[in-house]
Amino acid sequence: VVVAVEQYRKFALPCLGLWVAGPLLSLVDTSFVGLSGTAETSAAQLAALGPATTFIDGSTYLFAFLNVATTNLYASACVVAAGNKNNKEEQQDEAEGVVRVASKVSLFCGFILLGLLQAFCRPLLAIYIGEKAAS
Repeated sequence: VVVAVEQYRKFALPCLGLWVAGPLLSLVDTSFVGLSGTAETSAAQLAALGPATTFIDGSTYLFAFLNVATTNLYASACVVAAGNKNNKEEQQDEAEGVVRVASKVSLFCGFILLGLLQAFCRPLLAIYIGEKAAS
């Protein structure tokens, strides 16, 4: 199977966007925090932003499997839909169902992650930056 450059571009650009979004959002956070306060408070706020960004970014990597699994399941469902000329609409509904289920699972995982980070933020920060700095 020969893949056209246009097909490759349609696949590669969204995938690239997934990996660029995290560091880009961290950059926006850093610039906003750095510019929002006075010279005295901005330094402390920027210092606090480092461990927070590390925990949030690191914890979201726990759920990177969702991206890979959803992409594979959706692609498989689309291939089946493309090959089945008789019942194409039903197969397309199955492909869309994969996205719906993945969205629900990711929302559930996000709320679980939110709860865990809220419940254990102080002990985790104490391990990461020291007991005195975390209090």
